[in-house]
Amino acid sequence: MSNQSGRHAAVNAILGVSGGTYEGSFHAMFDADGIATGPFNSRLLAWLNEYLEATHTSLAGAQHAFAVSLGFASWNSLNTWDALSSYDPDAQAYIDATGELFPDDLNTLVLGIKAAGLWDDHIGSIKKAIGVPSLAASMIDLRNTAFNGTAVNTPTHSATAGWGFTKASSQYIDSGWKSTATNSKASLNSVHVGLRIMASTVDGGSNLSVVYSNPNALGFGYLFNGNARFNGNDSLPSPLDNAPPSVIPGGWIGTRTTAAARASYKNGALNTSDTQASGGTINANLFIGARNAGGGADLFSTSRITLWHAGAGLDATQAENLDDLFAAYALAAGEA
Repeated sequence: MSNQSGRHAAVNAILGVSGGTYEGSFHAMFDADGIATGPFNSRLLAWLNEYLEATHTSLAGAQHAFAVSLGFASWNSLNTWDALSSYDPDAQAYIDATGELFPDDLNTLVLGIKAAGLWDDHIGSIKKAIGVPSLAASMIDLRNTAFNGTAVNTPTHSATAGWGFTKASSQYIDSGWKSTATNSKASLNSVHVGLRIMASTVDGGSNLSVVYSNPNALGFGYLFNGNARFNGNDSLPSPLDNAPPSVIPGGWIGTRTTAAARASYKNGALNTSDTQASGGTINANLFIGARNAGGGADLFSTSRITLWHAGAGLDATQAENLDDLFAAYALAAGEA
């Protein structure tokens, strides 16, 4: 089989067809992927740029970059696209690494976050327990594997019910993410922490996800009388108290958008806001299911959490859009 014949066969395999002409099969693939009509070479360049997330102006350059991305020395030597995926490259990398159980829905989630303009500038880390087959897989970060997590004392894991924590066993997750890290997307006056809570016991001493270093704190915690309290790089004694009932199932986002603006959102809708001033960043990883108090875990959670994310501050529209995307994925993944 010639290299061109191999490329033709690979495109037909993607389309689930046989026969046809080389250019005809490519045009069918371009149509399926939403590439604008036009001459073959123009469409091929557009398709390659979309796949590579690049802006090549030379078809030859794009062809070479594409071949190299698949492990070939050149376009002419490329004779198979076994490694080719119709999924977004970031989604595909996560699918490959985790054994994602809902690849189509995961791809839709990633594309949605990118279309909302949040992936590059606002999302530093995403971890999810739902839709993956194991606790180990749930430690792999969807946004940036530099922030892969570590499960401590073996929290329970369910692909539909999420992470479960037992306080008596001091179970928690080190998220691997801190707001001061390179590519965290966060800063002193622009930071968010979000999670989906499916169950929680209000016992006066739980932390959902908090890092604390006197005198400042970041994250959700301190569940008293049904209130989830959010700190956003500010004074620990001055949390943003969220209107109860705060621990019923749903998505929570706590965010700081300026030096004097904090807000929390429940299921995409504004819950509470205030003008508490920022105090300082904390150079330590956020824990999930516990507080990171100066490098040690305490005040462990009894909550069940299915998804966690962090990054730059989010305005009301961004918080709503992100919550909608996570909720749609959770529904598809059978969150319960």
